[in-house]
Amino acid sequence: MLHCNTRGFTLVELLVVIAIIAILVALLLPAVQAAREAARRTQCANNHKQTGLALLNYENHHEQFPAGNMGWNKSETIWLGHTALFMILPFLEQGRVAEDLVVEQRWINAANARVAAAQIPTYQCPSDNAKGRVGKFTHHHGRTTYHSRSNISMSFGQILYPCNARLPHNSSGPDEELENGGPFRMEVGRKLSEFKDGTSHTIMVSEVRAGQDDDWNDFNDRLHDARGFWARPFQSSAILHVNTPNSSALDCLNSEQCGSPDVAPCTLSCGPCNGHVAARSYHSGGVNALSCDGHVAFYSDSIDLSVWQAVGTIDGGEVISP
Repeated sequence: MLHCNTRGFTLVELLVVIAIIAILVALLLPAVQAAREAARRTQCANNHKQTGLALLNYENHHEQFPAGNMGWNKSETIWLGHTALFMILPFLEQGRVAEDLVVEQRWINAANARVAAAQIPTYQCPSDNAKGRVGKFTHHHGRTTYHSRSNISMSFGQILYPCNARLPHNSSGPDEELENGGPFRMEVGRKLSEFKDGTSHTIMVSEVRAGQDDDWNDFNDRLHDARGFWARPFQSSAILHVNTPNSSALDCLNSEQCGSPDVAPCTLSCGPCNGHVAARSYHSGGVNALSCDGHVAFYSDSIDLSVWQAVGTIDGGEVISP
């Protein structure tokens, strides 16, 4: 009779193998996560490029870029407030959403209460949780509006508009009243000829972290956060170059817009004209930003503040006083 000697793993050998596998997994997991984040960052950059093409196509069609926020309607009876990100939707193959907007009615009016709830994938970065989220806001006059979240915001330079300017701006007033030195400004679009720095040296769009409180039913509730709404005017859809990307310095907001300090630090001490939201992302080390010529670059958190502020202006870094 033949006897075969068979030998299995000892308990020690099995534990060694398990330990080796665990070490390999521990080594590979960060690499896998880094690869995934690199892909997400690339997708965000591609979204910026698509936004840039839409802005340039808008400029080619209208011979100027859109205003950051629209001013009066044609009869000068209603201040509209529609954002540039709304105006370029037809050039992002989102014409059906744009057609639902009643342009001659204010963004907050009943006719436009739900149109801003449309999900715009180009405006959402997969590194954030903005996708699929809609904010519901009941305002002091009793109306409720709905807004989908966004991670793309317009650059207004260092101020939204001078605090001594009349807003809404009437047709008889000079455009210079609203001059802020940034690529976007309130109520007035820019022509390419105004970019004295050259379009490749001026940032037009950058990233923002979307606020997290999506249900606001009480006008006295100070915990809601409207940062990252592409169709809502003022600080909801604008970034300023007051602080560097992902700065630990506080975003300075209106009294009802600071509900996500864990996502982006903030204070409630500013008004509409001098409030500011910094460019922020969940990418490691910086943010994507779109220049006016359509190219996208990644700007480090450690960029010198003076350089970051200079690329937020159209004229070599000259800053308009708030």
